[in-house]
Amino acid sequence: MALANSRALTLAGITRATPDVAGGEIVRDDRGEPTGLLKDNAMQLVERIVPSPTAADEDAALDAALRLLASNGITSAHHMGALPPAGSWHEVQIFRRAHARRRLTTRLYVTVPLDTWPRLRDLIAAGDLGGDDGRGDDWLRVGGLKSFIDGSLGSRTAAFHQPYDDAPGEGLFMDTVERWREWMIDADRACLQLITHAIGDRANTTLLDLYAEVTAANGARDRRLRVEHAQHLTPADIPRLAAIGAIASMQPQHAIDDGRWIERAIGHERARTSYAWRSLRNAGTRLAFGSDWFVAPPVPLAGIQAATSGWRPDQHITLEDALRGYTVEAAHASFEEGKKGRLSEGLLADIVVLDQDIFEKHARLEEARVEATIVGGELIFAR
Repeated sequence: MALANSRALTLAGITRATPDVAGGEIVRDDRGEPTGLLKDNAMQLVERIVPSPTAADEDAALDAALRLLASNGITSAHHMGALPPAGSWHEVQIFRRAHARRRLTTRLYVTVPLDTWPRLRDLIAAGDLGGDDGRGDDWLRVGGLKSFIDGSLGSRTAAFHQPYDDAPGEGLFMDTVERWREWMIDADRACLQLITHAIGDRANTTLLDLYAEVTAANGARDRRLRVEHAQHLTPADIPRLAAIGAIASMQPQHAIDDGRWIERAIGHERARTSYAWRSLRNAGTRLAFGSDWFVAPPVPLAGIQAATSGWRPDQHITLEDALRGYTVEAAHASFEEGKKGRLSEGLLADIVVLDQDIFEKHARLEEARVEATIVGGELIFAR
């Protein structure tokens, strides 16, 4: 969601006469006047008139972000930039500029919008992104295609099979199944990785159906399809991820936030298979963990705590499995497990030093701190 003041609404030409946006909502008051609250695709009406930052502003913002990541023990990040106005292709240029100046201190795996897949295919084929495989090097890789099936639980735009308990409707789709099917099959045929946002149970069912169609159309291969969030699943869909070979790319900290009000939104029964880490793990699904920053803070230690404790005891996983989600499995989700994710001879020297052994019997995970972060053998953060 986004909130625009009256001046922004005027500049964007949003009035009571403005029609609703497909895949989004202009929230209106009882008189039909826009309140300034914009949901999902409706945000683009204002985003397109926001002035672009200068290159210096962008560089400074990236430097600040990299410092924050380093202070939290993050050596690699998956950048999910797929929204307008600038879009992630512009962000790729920001990252390439920083890389050329040797300013990157965090390794980046970057996605671009699904509907731009031909551009990524052609750049890889031409070798314009560098690297042996045309996707970049150990510091900056562009290899994934990001798309959105639905919205979010907080805005009540996540797509469910049944209506919300506390709001009208079942959520919304950001585009059409027909368009997703065409883009996904064609992009997969070009050997590009599909990385798709799905929050509600209907969105996840739809995405798994689409992924099954992709596999049927293009045959078996190591494609590492990713379901971003996989937040609310029907019981019948939990084993489907492993059957399809899809990765559940999840954000444990979301459960801590949503746990305060999730049953008010979707009721007790549907909440039972929300944030189903243990059920997915038991079904054989690979779990890759992240933060969804800036929706949640980029603090892996807090995410590990959320996955091993919190309001869902029946879905807690072990400390080792949670740590693997932020290391080995995250590297696997970007086809980089042969280079990083473990402390092993021959792999990249990316190391995080904590102030305590979190596996020790009396360790207090909530008090653990990052003492040092080393990337490529160089110290980039020390407390």
